[in-house]
Amino acid sequence: RDLSPKLEPRFTPLITDVLAEDNYYYIVMELIDGPTLAIEKDDPPWSIAAVHSFLSEMLNNLDKLHKLNIFHRDIKPTNIKQRIDNDRYVLIDFGLVRRGDILHSHGYSPGYSSPEQFHRLQTDAKSDLYSLGATAYYLLTKRVPPPADQRELQDLLQPVKKYITAIPDELNTLIWAMLKMN
Repeated sequence: RDLSPKLEPRFTPLITDVLAEDNYYYIVMELIDGPTLAIEKDDPPWSIAAVHSFLSEMLNNLDKLHKLNIFHRDIKPTNIKQRIDNDRYVLIDFGLVRRGDILHSHGYSPGYSSPEQFHRLQTDAKSDLYSLGATAYYLLTKRVPPPADQRELQDLLQPVKKYITAIPDELNTLIWAMLKMN
């Protein structure tokens, strides 16, 4: 039985069961064949074209997910895989997901989680966009943005353009807007 959100092309793993035991929820889902987006120490950063294509696909799919009132809340390179069979990106690890007003858990990924998530405030599409922007920043620069709590005290985040002068202004502005603190 397929309990997955009805999204095409498939942007989430096939979910076959959701189990609850002692206030813990377990999601049984398909194993995605492909690597995560984590960059190994010796790997080069992604190209501007690759990140542009990645953001295009992910923003389109996140929009569809958000229209179903589903918020992932833990977007980061290790929670996105690229399918070997068709190169599509797939969100994995739905342990912090929020559907509508139902929230089953709290969590925080330093450098990727939004300020409102750090403060355990209500999260929405903006939180996922912040995390996606942090992921794009990392893919281009191999630098994880400073955690939101540190940025609130002293925002030392530099625009991507500081590291990659050839980045188009439009892409630099998009990533910067996604990483806006308020």
